[in-house]
Amino acid sequence: MAKKLLQSPDRPDALVCATDRIAYGVYKAARELGVNIPDDLSVAGFGGYDTSEVVTPPLATVRFDVETAACVCAETVLRMRAGEPVSKTQLIGYSLIKGESVRQPQS
Repeated sequence: MAKKLLQSPDRPDALVCATDRIAYGVYKAARELGVNIPDDLSVAGFGGYDTSEVVTPPLATVRFDVETAACVCAETVLRMRAGEPVSKTQLIGYSLIKGESVRQPQS
């Protein structure tokens, strides 16, 4: 899909990927097509995997607290099964890892 997007006449300026692994696929497609990250295409992901720091350029990503997310998820499911009310909004900690894969805006 990334190759298809990057070859389209109205190629996007940026792709925000649901996971870092999907972003790695975009990196591969961009490299194969001669698309430079971040000059031609900005790429960001979600996950904050350790490998996001070793790709070139380092991936801009959002790291979130997976352990807390798993606990909140399990607790929510158990409460729902018990017929207890659950909050529709649940916040989990995160941090932005800037990386170098997003082109900086020109002033």
